Amino acid sequence: NDGGRGDRGGRGGGRGNRGNNNEGKPVKRHENNNYCYTHGFDVDHPGTNCTVPKYGHVPHMTAQQVREDTNRGPSKEYWLIPHASRVGIHKHIMPSQAQAQGYNVPRPIRNNNTRRGRNRGNNN
Repeated sequence: NDGGRGDRGGRGGGRGNRGNNNEGKPVKRHENNNYCYTHGFDVDHPGTNCTVPKYGHVPHMTAQQVREDTNRGPSKEYWLIPHASRVGIHKHIMPSQAQAQGYNVPRPIRNNNTRRGRNRGNNN
């Protein structure tokens, strides 16, 4: 039973090839070029201001370093920085330019730093 995982089929095709950063919509949600080692590209904070860093977070890692590393090969075994987040690496169109290029303007989302703390310790 494949259970719909990965590229192996199943009902609905599963989550598909989510790790492939060349897929998806190219429009950013945030009007900036920030990069965070933990949260990736298209975030509302730079890595130096991350309030929920993962273990091993590298605050001064740049988007350019991660892009160059990603170009070394198709998967982690080729990369020198394998644990750096590549979420949103394919997004390159700023929201202010989206409509002019024929894309819908995405709605901003809450940042990852504030979502985790909601209702913590409040059992009412």
